[in-house]
Formats: sequence, C-alpha cells, structure tokens
Amino acid sequence: MTGQDLAHVLHALAMLRLAPSRDLLAAIDQRFRHVAGDLDAKDVAQIYIAFATMGLHLAEPMKSAIERRAEQVGPSLSAASVAAVLSAYIRLGQKPSSSLLSVLARRAEELAPDMGPEQISGALEAYAQLWGEVSSALLASLSSDPNAVVAAPS
Repeated sequence: MTGQDLAHVLHALAMLRLAPSRDLLAAIDQRFRHVAGDLDAKDVAQIYIAFATMGLHLAEPMKSAIERRAEQVGPSLSAASVAAVLSAYIRLGQKPSSSLLSVLARRAEELAPDMGPEQISGALEAYAQLWGEVSSALLASLSSDPNAVVAAPS
C-alpha cells in the first residue's frame, strides 16, 4: 500500500462516516510510518481532512510524522491544501507544531495574491485561533492594496 493508497483509504472511511477500529488504526499508523516519505502535498491534505472529518485526534507517533511530511511538502501546498490543514487542526482542537505553522504561514504569504476573499478570511481565522496572532507580513500579503501598511494586533 502506497502513501496515496493510504490517503485514499482514510478519505473513503471519512466519506462513508465509518469509524475505524483500534486494530485498523494501529495498522494505518504502522503503514503510515513506512510510506510517509512518499506522500505528496495533496495526499497530506487529504489525510488531515479525513482525520478531521472522522473526528479522530492525530496521536503520536503519526502526528509528528505527518507534521514532518507536511513541512517538507509545504512549499508545494495549494491554497486549498493550506486551508485544509489549518482547518483540520481547528476542527480537532489540536495545535500544529510551531515549525509547521511557520511553513504554512510562509506558504499562505506566497499564495495570498491568488487567494479569494473566503480563503483569506479562513487563513486569518485559522491563524488567530492557532497562533493567537497574525504576523504583520501575513496581513500585508493578504491586503488587497499592495501599498497598504497593516499592523499586527498586539
């Protein structure tokens, strides 16, 4: 089973609203450690969405493994994938590592000129909830006026 296969299995379980058994979760966790390095950005986002949809907290060691992979593929995440990862953490009531949050913030800054209003508001809301603040660089990149000066909340 490849990383993409694993992402598809988790997505199917989530869409069918099937709660995986402990045995299945243990098997998924074990397999995940072997294929995590093969996951692309879309697979990573799909796994986050599946866990959030099923309401399953990311537990160690899988949480650390998927965060490491998300950091590695972060520069190739689409705006929708950045939003999906952030949304998953909010829905699960968990907080990503500070290094992953930084990668996601940098990617959101890069993608900001192409984001629509809904994606911008979603990114700001997620950062406010997860980080407790929004960087002035992110705010400036999300501004519709490239010459605007936006201050981060204190």
